[in-house]
Amino acid sequence: MNKNIARFIILVCTAITFTACVNEEDDIFGKTAAERLNEVSGLYTSRLVASGGTWIMEYYPTNSTEAVLGLGRPILCQFAKDKTVVCGMKNSASFNIYMESQSMWDVITDDGPVLTFNTCNDVLHTFSEPHDIVETTEDDELGRGFEGDYEFIITSLEEGADHAMLKGKKRGTYNRMTRLPADVSFFNYLMDINSFTSSTFVPGASELRLDLGDLRYNVSGMSTMLPMIYPREKQLEHDSPVYPYLVIKYKDKYYLRFRSEVGEEANSEQEFVYHPESDCFKGVKDSTHVLRGLEGEEVPLYLASVGGTGFSFIISGENPNSAAFNQAWKDLVDGFKASGNELTNVVLAVGNDGKEMQLKISYKLGRGSTTAVFKAPMEYVEGGLKFGDYTGSSNTVEALKTKIKKDGVPVLVNFLNIFGNGTFKVEGTEKALNLKGIRMEKTGVSPEIVIMGIRNVK
Repeated sequence: MNKNIARFIILVCTAITFTACVNEEDDIFGKTAAERLNEVSGLYTSRLVASGGTWIMEYYPTNSTEAVLGLGRPILCQFAKDKTVVCGMKNSASFNIYMESQSMWDVITDDGPVLTFNTCNDVLHTFSEPHDIVETTEDDELGRGFEGDYEFIITSLEEGADHAMLKGKKRGTYNRMTRLPADVSFFNYLMDINSFTSSTFVPGASELRLDLGDLRYNVSGMSTMLPMIYPREKQLEHDSPVYPYLVIKYKDKYYLRFRSEVGEEANSEQEFVYHPESDCFKGVKDSTHVLRGLEGEEVPLYLASVGGTGFSFIISGENPNSAAFNQAWKDLVDGFKASGNELTNVVLAVGNDGKEMQLKISYKLGRGSTTAVFKAPMEYVEGGLKFGDYTGSSNTVEALKTKIKKDGVPVLVNFLNIFGNGTFKVEGTEKALNLKGIRMEKTGVSPEIVIMGIRNVK
């Protein structure tokens, strides 16, 4: 009897266990695969079209670090519930003309939710069609094009989120999307961020500084959108790391985001927000991380080291800070007129070797024009730059010193003496990120002599 009872109990327990498993399987697989996929598609569709469905996409065709494939392109998208989408862009790929196109879109499932632009969109498909890139003149990209994506795996898009992250299905490039107000004007928005970017990072400007905790970097070539970032104690090399970036406007603030993080471990940053009061970008993750222009003694040090590759300054006589300089300028202009010539331009430029300052005086000579170049040795001293005497590079140049007179008194020698034979405190003027002005104050003289120069891009 005991054996029979034991067998009975085992049989009952087995039956109960089997029943429980069957019920559990029914709970898990109560919906078909098609139903579950439709739910996922509907979920992400609703999140994309929420609050008007307008987004700015920071689009990178590839992970290249070379132009043109490495450049980022801001693309505006407005997703509608009827599965239509309007895209707009204004960049070099559209010949810097505003371009807008409408197509269809969908969220499909393929190893996760995938955003697809499934009919031709002249904006987005510009980067995936295998045509030759017109903006390049030397290379033929026929059959490859920009090599970009038009389908993106949605790797991050939470309910109510203002940011989404997409991953190109073929190229694997990460592209962030940021939600914008539904009524934003595509054209005005793109004009705004393009204007901010081009006026903040101008061709020929000085290198910037990137401070990440104890890490110090130089940033070269921000105006190219493909800047090189390298440790400050090292030299810029042709193979220095390149960090493409884009600027967007979000909640009335300008954000600069590199395609990848810069720095090391804890002292790293990818995105910065612009602070107009201090004219710099501060890290979103860590506000002590700063992308800035040159400050303090960095200005004369940079001028002394950059050589002829960086700066030249147009000198004019409109200087309310220095009566002595203005009088010398007026005497020089009048002296040229008295000699039958007309002064047209005066430029101050650092020599190619970074060890001399050149003063280039251009004037009309008969029906033509010519430029006299005077050179003075230059060296960095604490707080500024020290110039020696200016000497000409030819007998003709030297002859100007006695030829240019006002009321019979040579004036060019006095003008040259203002620019040389002394130490100048050197400071940047106007915006630090765009060092287009320089203020040089000659120390140890009275009355004060101040020279204001405006950067003239070579």
